[in-house]
Amino acid sequence: MGETSLKKLTFMDKIRNKLRKLTGYKEGKRFIDETEPYIKSYTDIELANIANIEQKLKNVLAKNVEAGKVVEGITKNEAIELINWVVQRDREILNQGSIKYGETIKTDSLHGLCGLSQGIVTTLFNNMGLQARVSNVNPTITGEGLGGIHSFSTISIPIKDENDSASEVNWLIDATYKQFFLRDEFSVSGRFVKDRRFGDKVAPCAGYWCINLPGGEEFAHELLKNGFVQLTSENAKI
Repeated sequence: MGETSLKKLTFMDKIRNKLRKLTGYKEGKRFIDETEPYIKSYTDIELANIANIEQKLKNVLAKNVEAGKVVEGITKNEAIELINWVVQRDREILNQGSIKYGETIKTDSLHGLCGLSQGIVTTLFNNMGLQARVSNVNPTITGEGLGGIHSFSTISIPIKDENDSASEVNWLIDATYKQFFLRDEFSVSGRFVKDRRFGDKVAPCAGYWCINLPGGEEFAHELLKNGFVQLTSENAKI
């Protein structure tokens, strides 16, 4: 029994090595997409600017509540500044946890940290007066509670355009998306493979589907780098 199991493991290791070569595997390269997360340190002046934008947003939200509809908004650039600050705070905290295990946020896969990440994100947005929505991928997409659930956040921010017209703009926030681009979990095949943990059916890692969809590579680069993307219908499909 022991010898049979050992032979199976050795055979599978050979298969994995072949797949790595086919996917362009290189020693020392841990991820299929090597896009590094954008990390920023804020100066006191920049933090004061963030505080001013946050106060402006709170005033806008109060006016919209009073009007019963979206009549005011901040600029799109101001919204991006706020979202980026939230992601940077999130990454700062995640990085502190990674360092304990001899890694950094740039080298850690961040596997299993989506719950913590979204907790940080929603708390920061709530403090601004915004209601972030946390979604679990599998129930949201399939309606089923399958294993390997991953969570992400979406947020709506009132934006005023150049014509002085205000409307809600949606954003997707996910600072732990890189866990789906590990080379060791990547497949060169679009076929479903057998895995006893999931009823003998499991797809290749989610990153495989992402980069093989139209616009998927650009989507992955932006989300891996910035930790957020605008939630357009095209991005929602990816």
